[in-house]
Amino acid sequence: MASSSSIILGFSICFLFFSPVLSLTFAFVATPSASTGWIAWAINPTGTGMAGAQSLVAYKDSKGVMTVKTYNISGYNSVKESKLLFDVWDMTADESGGSMRIFGKIKLPADLAKAGKVNQIWQVGPSVDAGMLTKHDFLPANLGAKGTLDLSGAQTGVGTDTGASDLIKKRNIHGILNVVSWGILFPIGVIIASESKGITYTTHRNLGIALFSLCTLQVFALFLRPKKDHKYRFYWNIYHHGIGFSILILGILNVFKGLDILNPEKKWKTAYITVISVLAGIAALMEAITWVLVLKRKSNRSSTKH
Repeated sequence: MASSSSIILGFSICFLFFSPVLSLTFAFVATPSASTGWIAWAINPTGTGMAGAQSLVAYKDSKGVMTVKTYNISGYNSVKESKLLFDVWDMTADESGGSMRIFGKIKLPADLAKAGKVNQIWQVGPSVDAGMLTKHDFLPANLGAKGTLDLSGAQTGVGTDTGASDLIKKRNIHGILNVVSWGILFPIGVIIASESKGITYTTHRNLGIALFSLCTLQVFALFLRPKKDHKYRFYWNIYHHGIGFSILILGILNVFKGLDILNPEKKWKTAYITVISVLAGIAALMEAITWVLVLKRKSNRSSTKH
């Protein structure tokens, strides 16, 4: 009997693979995001994401009894109970100390068994509405809840370095860039300006003070941001993005003010305008693509409901 676990959503699985008959016996344990929630474990024979996942989901039914359902997830538009691509049997589930467990046996396809490793995905959700699973969170931990299950028991691919790392890495880069720009370079500029006695450029100074105040205010997002399900989260997002865009606009204006004060060769202002224009173009393109994807998903969800 081998076992694997991960700090990502706090899951654990014990399993035994009997190669002569391609049988995988397993016990999966996780804690749902709410007491009324669900847990899921899946094998994906075709990829590492949700699409194609052969999922086992456990939750309490309307009578409070633990039950296990199967879901062949063919796409991202809808998740409905369905038969898996391979045989499963002896499926049971129970609950203890807030955690839920799924027990069962799976007959793996010969090609997956031959490879010696399978892609696994796990997930937790907040509730079940009339037999329909409510969507899970889309935090880094949820998006990174995937890895590989080594049938030999070597536990490779399961741990803190799974799919969450890419998203976490991007957030870390975002944080580092902000720390360097707002937390180091910006204060250095303020200190240099304050020590330049007898030189006063009122507009440039006032813009700098406004920027420093807004940047300081923006840092408080780390401590004041409401949770995703909070009723004021929508207004917080408007506020947070509004402050961010204000900083960008005022920052660019202040750079132009600084260039006017320094009065360097024309090529420097041209270079800055070129860089800003390219960045603005990239940002506009990415924003357009994002909105196209969002509207497409909404359209797909609406068509699925009808």
